[in-house]
Amino acid sequence: MKLPAPSALRVTVRNSIFWRVAGILIGAQLLTGLVAVGVTVWIAASQSVALIQNSVALQLNNVAAEMERNAEFAEDRSFQMPSFAYLDLTGRLKDPILITNQKGEVLSPGQFTDLPGVDTTQTNLSTIPQEGLSAIRNNNNYIDFPRSLFRTDQSWGITPFFYKGELAGAIYAPSLRQTLDGELSNVRQAFVDALLIVLLIGGIVALMMGGILTWRLVTPVRKITEKVEAIGQGNYQTRIKQTGHDELGRLAGAVNQMAADVEKSVEALRTTDQVRRELIANIGHDLRTPIAAVLGNLEEAERHTDIQNPAAAREALKTANEQAQYLNRLLQDLFELSLLDAGHYTLRRESIPISELLHEAARGHRRLFTSANIEFILEIPSGLSPIQADGLRILRVLDNLLSNARRHTTAGGTVTLGVEKHTHYLSIFVRDTGSGMNEEELQHVFERYYRGGDARTRGVHGTGLGLAISKAITEAHGGQMFVTSIPDKGSTFTIQLPLPPTEPPTTP
Repeated sequence: MKLPAPSALRVTVRNSIFWRVAGILIGAQLLTGLVAVGVTVWIAASQSVALIQNSVALQLNNVAAEMERNAEFAEDRSFQMPSFAYLDLTGRLKDPILITNQKGEVLSPGQFTDLPGVDTTQTNLSTIPQEGLSAIRNNNNYIDFPRSLFRTDQSWGITPFFYKGELAGAIYAPSLRQTLDGELSNVRQAFVDALLIVLLIGGIVALMMGGILTWRLVTPVRKITEKVEAIGQGNYQTRIKQTGHDELGRLAGAVNQMAADVEKSVEALRTTDQVRRELIANIGHDLRTPIAAVLGNLEEAERHTDIQNPAAAREALKTANEQAQYLNRLLQDLFELSLLDAGHYTLRRESIPISELLHEAARGHRRLFTSANIEFILEIPSGLSPIQADGLRILRVLDNLLSNARRHTTAGGTVTLGVEKHTHYLSIFVRDTGSGMNEEELQHVFERYYRGGDARTRGVHGTGLGLAISKAITEAHGGQMFVTSIPDKGSTFTIQLPLPPTEPPTTP
């Protein structure tokens, strides 16, 4: 088997489907992993944001509770805050906080503490958003908190505090950015670490699984490709092991069937070529021999005529005529075979009474059997239906079979021509008590120019093509021909011809 060049191997590896399939599988697994990580992060972030929001709200509530404990309230719910308490209060969160009255007006430190040096004229240091004012009026907490772990700049919150159950003011944090960043720092780091670990492990697993799956998928394709290349290089006995019934298994089966068909075709071509060579050689021999005999006997007749020996001249001319007749039969047989092989063999079908056809065949051979001291028996039952056939062609087949039987039956033997009726066909047989044939001869008896030890295709005066033509004529009629034989006991050649379908009787 011819191996591909190294450069071809390199091109095959470089362009292998393995890398493309592996890339697709690995990419799909990584994408699936990233989507899973993203969904997990999104769900976890949402839960974490909700927890942190509750934590910040709790811190604001604690500041409000501290305000309720440490502030000095008047009956009108105005209040004062000692400086140490205010400083402690504002240190509870990382972000600055402001204090409002019950109307939501932001108060300056000097308005509610005893801090020295504070400008007490500033009464509106910041404007509370409308949502915060609504929350104060409804005595509710409000936290404006984005649903993201990485955006806290727009966050703020407000929570009310009370005196004797009545609204006294609110704790307002205009920005919760530092507080949220402190709360989220650990969560963010945990998510980043988890993402890196998942990507690392997922990448390794994707590479391993993608490589394994791709190898298991591509390896059968490579094996099939190698087998197909071997078949293409002429190794038609190559077969692919079929391990399943999936697409690859079906492909392997199709390739095996293709290889078997190609092998049969190549073998048939070789056989045909061998037959052609043998046929040409045999035809050359069979043409050369009678032509040489005709020329030799004509020269002999001319010589005898010159020396005034008419009897010897007539004998030489008789022999030349016999050889010319043999040559004419050989050419006719070859022409008939060429028509059969080309499919241009035209049958003139007509209704033939089979009993009359067998009687006509018997009349042409009865005298020859008597001269050879061979008993000839004709077995024709009554009530035989006519057949649709070419009478001349069927008579040609019977002549061939009877001539072969006579040539291979010794004096004192018996040849029987008979017919048997079956449901859908007639069986016409020629049985003799001659030399018979062995197994090897039976396998080749219908081949052209087969030369067995006593093959029927190669008689003493025959062309060697009679049985091949007879079988082809029978098959052209839609029938079949076969033979049974026992060495030294005789042979039986049978042709089966189909009967025309019978029409059911019509009721009046």
